[in-house]
Amino acid sequence: MIDEQSEIIVSEIQTQSGHFIGTLTLNAPKRMNSLTLEMVSTMLSALVSWETREEIVCVVIDGRGERAFCAGADIKKLYFSCMASGEEDPELTSYATQFFTMEYQLDRLLHEYKIPTVCLVHGVVMGGGLGIFSACRHRLVMDGSRLAYPEITIGLFADAGASILFQKMPLKVALFLALTGSELDSGDALALGVATHQFRSLDSTSLLERLSGLKYSADREQNHELMDSFFQAEYQGESAPPGPWAKIPEWKFDLEDASETVEQLLAIPGGDPWVDAAKDNLSSGCPVTAAITVEQIRRANDLGVAECFQMELKIASRCIQLPDFPEGVRALLIDKDRQPTWSYSKVSDVPTDYVLSHF
Repeated sequence: MIDEQSEIIVSEIQTQSGHFIGTLTLNAPKRMNSLTLEMVSTMLSALVSWETREEIVCVVIDGRGERAFCAGADIKKLYFSCMASGEEDPELTSYATQFFTMEYQLDRLLHEYKIPTVCLVHGVVMGGGLGIFSACRHRLVMDGSRLAYPEITIGLFADAGASILFQKMPLKVALFLALTGSELDSGDALALGVATHQFRSLDSTSLLERLSGLKYSADREQNHELMDSFFQAEYQGESAPPGPWAKIPEWKFDLEDASETVEQLLAIPGGDPWVDAAKDNLSSGCPVTAAITVEQIRRANDLGVAECFQMELKIASRCIQLPDFPEGVRALLIDKDRQPTWSYSKVSDVPTDYVLSHF
């Protein structure tokens, strides 16, 4: 029996060929489907189980509520974990470490999943939500979606497999997006390969009905080919004018020098609202995050999926030990004064050893 009150609704739909489609629906719309440890654990358990069953032929992931597919992690829970005393509440103290560990296990599993995966997103798709989306094989984005890794504003870093996604983009674009937290729209997502297809409606029922009518087999490779052909024919993205990201001019960056890279980005000529907003985000964002980001992208160029997640877990584990992340969350979501006091005032002040301690 399906629990409609659960924050992750797990169900199976029988296909006309006698197989089953597994579905995972994020169901915490009041907080924009932000992820908790319990939600991630439920998704991971279902995916692990389905991968062992020959009758499961694909997995579809979506989210309820009009505002968001997923706004990322439940940052407030992570904040309270960082601020907790180990002696007074050891369970809460360990929450952040457990969350990042399990979230990255989930994302890695999706990247390497043996069964075709489909993810439908709408509204806000940020942080960990973008991590889930980018890990799936078939990535359907709805018009009006807003996709971003906005962690520069809270002293964290672009994670949940961002290191893998950035490898697939032009380097100037990856650096710009990671350092500024800038949003992409659905057209941008398609043009950059973040999304593979687009759809027009929040209602996933018609898609599931069509998927259930395909002629699946016990051969998973054939099922991959079957679904590739289906989406190519039925959900091909329409051509769209260049999005805001196309306005990013050629700019000089040096992956060996984070300070110089940030200075060059801030020197990009202004005048366009999207570019100006991006530069403002970087100017007011966390200098340590900026320094980490440049090093992260530099290293990711030579890493595979497993190595990227190993690197990200090291970075995240360090971030929750240091003051910038809880300070960023405090300023944005707790006290809401939007006046964070960062550990260092600018990237050039951040010691190299301090940056490397994250890796």
